Amino acid sequence: MSVENFNTPVTRTTPRWVIPTAIGVVSLFIGVLIGASGSSADASGVATPAPAVTVTSKPVETVKEVTKEVEVAKVPQACLDALNDADALQQISGEMANEVATHLQADGRLFNQFAEFDFENTQWYLDGQNAFNASIGSLTDRVTSNTYGTNAAACRAA
Repeated sequence: MSVENFNTPVTRTTPRWVIPTAIGVVSLFIGVLIGASGSSADASGVATPAPAVTVTSKPVETVKEVTKEVEVAKVPQACLDALNDADALQQISGEMANEVATHLQADGRLFNQFAEFDFENTQWYLDGQNAFNASIGSLTDRVTSNTYGTNAAACRAA
């Protein structure tokens, strides 16, 4: 045998029918084993009867009802106020996001206008910028006047 034979890969081809046939034979064998082990017949071929079951009953005991007053903890008002303030801040945050999105769209429109070398009609943008500044100023005032910090600290102290 020469060295050249060791360097060439050996390829073996298996006929297409061998693997499905092997799987089928193994599956059939496993099925026969399961079927033979699951049979409830004894050696004579007659199924064995199920064992007799006896049912016994006990007298029912009466249950005595007991009522007990339970004190339910009340949520401090500072905590409820802090939750309301947090809800308000979340609302303000959504409004601010909408304002910024609208402003960014206007920025894109202005950019496209400048890309077409139209520098004359920009008053719409300045008007929009003034409205944006007023809206953001109003939202900022609402944020700074919110009492969440004070109520949250009072809630944590309670």
